[in-house]
Amino acid sequence: MLTGSIPNCLGNLTKLTNLSLSVNNLSGLISQELGKLMNLENLGLFENKLTGSIPNNLGNLTKLTDLSLFENNLSRHIPQELGYLVNLKNLSLSSNNLIGSIPNCFGPLTKLTFLSMFENQLSGPIPQNIGLFMNLNVLEIGLNNISVHDNGLVGPFPTSLLNCKTLVRVRLEQNQLEGDISELGLHPNLVYIDMSSNKLFGLLSHHWGECTKLTALRASNNRITGAIPSSMGKLSQLGRLDVSSNKIEEHIPPEIGNIVSLFNLRLANNMLQGNIPKEVGSLQNLEYLDLSSNNLSGRIQGSIENCLKLRSLTRT
Repeated sequence: MLTGSIPNCLGNLTKLTNLSLSVNNLSGLISQELGKLMNLENLGLFENKLTGSIPNNLGNLTKLTDLSLFENNLSRHIPQELGYLVNLKNLSLSSNNLIGSIPNCFGPLTKLTFLSMFENQLSGPIPQNIGLFMNLNVLEIGLNNISVHDNGLVGPFPTSLLNCKTLVRVRLEQNQLEGDISELGLHPNLVYIDMSSNKLFGLLSHHWGECTKLTALRASNNRITGAIPSSMGKLSQLGRLDVSSNKIEEHIPPEIGNIVSLFNLRLANNMLQGNIPKEVGSLQNLEYLDLSSNNLSGRIQGSIENCLKLRSLTRT
């Protein structure tokens, strides 16, 4: 396992196309000399103990397709110069101590398929031009302090993000996002989304029923209103549905019993009313069920005894 700092002499290897020094004990700054490696296509420095800022001159590496710096101790702002990396497909900056806002300069990075910046100290708005990433599969900016409201924008992230039909995984949890989510759900390839612990409002759209590849929908601790759409009964691959601690009302739709893969259902601390549908008892893969702190009446009807995998049931 390598220790010490990144040697400056690496900057002399100008024909280098791949530099991977990840999963070591490297410390100190990222050498400015790496900005001379004009033929570099992959730069991996993740899982080290690197400190300081991301060098501005990494923006010179215009052939770069993969820049992975996650799980270090990098600080300061994300340099605007990264917007010059027009061939970049993977940008991983998560689990550092980066501050400031997400740069607007990311707009030209239209080849990005993976953008991960969670577990930093980022703040400010999500840039409007993030919706230009038409090839984006993974967007992870959870566990930051992103706040759209403080910048006068309407939504929690730009409505142009709805154009990213290729999105597969989205993490926005534990920020301070404010905005209407009523138009979300138009992502046919979406597998995982977590937008919990924000200040989001609006309705759960019937469009969620078209996200047939979805395995997890987590939206707890927000201000979502309206009803749970019956179209969610189409989500046969959904394993986790958590919309607890919102202001969701009306009845639990009986179609929820069609979600055969569901193992974790959390609807607690809402304004749900009426009887608990007997179809809940047909969820044979169910392990966790929390319906507490609602206005529900009656008993869990039907064959709840068939839920042989049930580990936790909270009804009060």
